[in-house]
Amino acid sequence: MRTLYLRARDPVDSPYRQHEEAEVTRPRNYADFFSAPLYPEGFCTQLLYSPNARSLRAIMANLREIRRDSHMRLFATAPSLHIVLAEVMGWVRGRYVLLCWAATQRTAVHRWLFRQQIRFARRILVNDSTMHKMLIRENGVPPEKVIWVPFGVDVDYFKPVESPANSHLLVPGDAVRDEEFVMELSRSGLGPVMRGIKDAGIRDFYAALPAGGHVVDVRWLRPFSEIRANYQQAKAVIIPVLNDREPSGLTALLEGMACGRPCIINEGRTTVDYVEDNVTGFVLKGPRHTWLEQTRRTLADGAALERVGQAARARAVARHAMPLVQRHWLDAIQA
Repeated sequence: MRTLYLRARDPVDSPYRQHEEAEVTRPRNYADFFSAPLYPEGFCTQLLYSPNARSLRAIMANLREIRRDSHMRLFATAPSLHIVLAEVMGWVRGRYVLLCWAATQRTAVHRWLFRQQIRFARRILVNDSTMHKMLIRENGVPPEKVIWVPFGVDVDYFKPVESPANSHLLVPGDAVRDEEFVMELSRSGLGPVMRGIKDAGIRDFYAALPAGGHVVDVRWLRPFSEIRANYQQAKAVIIPVLNDREPSGLTALLEGMACGRPCIINEGRTTVDYVEDNVTGFVLKGPRHTWLEQTRRTLADGAALERVGQAARARAVARHAMPLVQRHWLDAIQA
């Protein structure tokens, strides 16, 4: 059964979209696999316009595509007004599958939209067990309607190197990182700190700080090949996330694990399903003011860093390689 993928993308004129499309090589993500011809008749097509588009022309074009084939599955990675409109018109009816990252809609309109979509979705996919429990306990979703699917990483692109330089501590990713902790880390003497980002706001935050306020090497919007090398050559990948509303830092965590580097992340939703403490990663526990000392002790044990890095790579390959994850997603969407 073919699936229409309602994918929200950055605008064509956004710096990140232009940067991404200019890349010679880049890692594959689940969107690439949804677009692949997995069956003789193909599997997935995408909307002509982003499901976030607001122009009447875009909305009408997308609705025509949704209506076109009543036997096609509809899959979205975020609540979409298009699905509500299509449901009102009677075009959805058991076809809709939603990937639910979080239930943190801030406005009344978004909360209403979220409730409507989980109500008439055929299946709801989640990437972490906390979201699974929240949907059932707090939103009254029948347990049989919610399916946990693992998140994936391109282990063929993100892979270890034979002799890593251990030249820096890498803090990757944009979403809700604890920048104060990053600055504390940079002043701790534990090693050079590299901050890999695509968000211009975070770049500007560091640029506006007074001289001497930190010693952070900020790498903004770098090529994917450089991003991979930054993982591969790091002594450790450190992911201090600020909130627990969603499994924050998951992409960065799996990329670091796939590169065979030991990852250090504070406990929360991301660690529940994806990190086994002192086995496939290191979990910072307890009050924030203790994180730096925990990090110091962890970095002092070179043998443990090497052991955990190797186990992290093995776990990424065994459980999160894209071809394996792809089968989980296809089975859940087409169930």
